[in-house]
Amino acid sequence: NSAYAVFSITPDASVPNAPVAFKVENRFTVPTTNGEKPTHLAESGGTFYVTYGAGSNGQAGVFVFSGDVTKNPPKNVKLDHEAASAVATNGPLYLLLSNGTLGQLDSSQTYKSLPVKAPQPLATSGFDPTNYAAATPVPTPVTAADTSGTHFPTTSVLGVDPGSPTHLYLADVTGDRILRFTASASGLEFNAQYLQATSRQDVSGLTVVSANGKPYLFQWVGGKVVEYVAPDA
Repeated sequence: NSAYAVFSITPDASVPNAPVAFKVENRFTVPTTNGEKPTHLAESGGTFYVTYGAGSNGQAGVFVFSGDVTKNPPKNVKLDHEAASAVATNGPLYLLLSNGTLGQLDSSQTYKSLPVKAPQPLATSGFDPTNYAAATPVPTPVTAADTSGTHFPTTSVLGVDPGSPTHLYLADVTGDRILRFTASASGLEFNAQYLQATSRQDVSGLTVVSANGKPYLFQWVGGKVVEYVAPDA
């Protein structure tokens, strides 16, 4: 049987000009009595979230650790589908499930679906504006007709901006785009999408950092870090 634990890694730069040392601590263990397979880790305000894939009981879900995580047992929130990506920001945990839908754990740690309408880009990554003719009809964005909202590929990755905690980002690898949403008590509102000129098919991480009022988007792609600056910032 495999054992799982959550560790904290803290850099120690107390000595000037010395090599940076890291302090590694075992924060808590993750119970996997039914063979659960931990997949994602997120934290917000001292609450830790560990998503897991189905074990011997066939159930996927999220372990929620709060309070004294070394003593208090986690709350087990069951999900109808496994989590494909997860981030915590501004309080809630946001999830992309394996069926392509978005949702969150609310303040009572209950799962709530968050349907969004995100139109497909008007152009593809290979679009060349010099070839556009004036007689060409203006394209119309296409949105999902499904009441459950737009379904995203399970290879998509969620990301958040600590400097703007109400902003949620999603890297749609198949669509070569990064989408931005605003999170509120009423759900998620689609704001913008950024089409990538170069196709990225091996994205495993998305980090957003604001500097001088501009969001910088960092993707971990095939062992390399790729940086973008949001064009409308």
